[in-house]
Amino acid sequence: MRSNVTSTNNKLSFILYQKNQLPKYFEINKTFLRLLLVGVPLISLIMLITLLVAGFYFKELTIRAKSTIVPTITKLTKANDLLQKQIATSKEFSQQLQQKLGSKQLPTLASLPLFRPTPGMQDLTGNKNFTIDSEAIEILSIEGAVNINFPLINANIDEQKLSGYIFVVIKTLSTIQVYPFRDTPFDQISLSFITGESFSIQRFKMVNATFLPLPKNTKEIFIKIIIFSRTGDLLFLQKETKQISDPT
Repeated sequence: MRSNVTSTNNKLSFILYQKNQLPKYFEINKTFLRLLLVGVPLISLIMLITLLVAGFYFKELTIRAKSTIVPTITKLTKANDLLQKQIATSKEFSQQLQQKLGSKQLPTLASLPLFRPTPGMQDLTGNKNFTIDSEAIEILSIEGAVNINFPLINANIDEQKLSGYIFVVIKTLSTIQVYPFRDTPFDQISLSFITGESFSIQRFKMVNATFLPLPKNTKEIFIKIIIFSRTGDLLFLQKETKQISDPT
């Protein structure tokens, strides 16, 4: 096989001779040949660069998406866990309340005549979940009002979070006052446990109870600190007698 190549200004011609076959004549436009030899590699290079840039862009986009999605998923997971715990706690309280409401026996707490008995109420003061240091109870007279301040301490060893409702009752020879304050005649008082000051503590809480001025010449007051659970059980009861100076 042999070939002859001839060239003109615009075309490139060649004849292909093969054994036992007639010669074949081919003619190619030079412009097309240049385009084929230069254009195709150039287009391939451009496509390759485009693919590399697109690949890098989508890789960066994926990395950014992961960096945003992962914290969001973590946050949502924690929120869901917290919600599940709250739901479980609510169900537990609901079951306890249903059990209490199903009880026909109403407890009578002789030491708490001001409080309305709750169906199924239990005296859980023996669990000793809270402590109050008698020496830490502070009585102040500020602008005529009487403030009783003390730290309420979580007595659980594992510092499990505790919550409930707290009341502070003070009594003199002629008056009785309850914190939180209620503007109700005491001969009509029948307090519900949920009217106390709501609290939740991990370690301790400072209680600041405010009362109206005491009668003149009051030398001694009797203090009761009472805590109920969220379901109405009696958790804590402490009685104190304190000597005070004449209120100003």
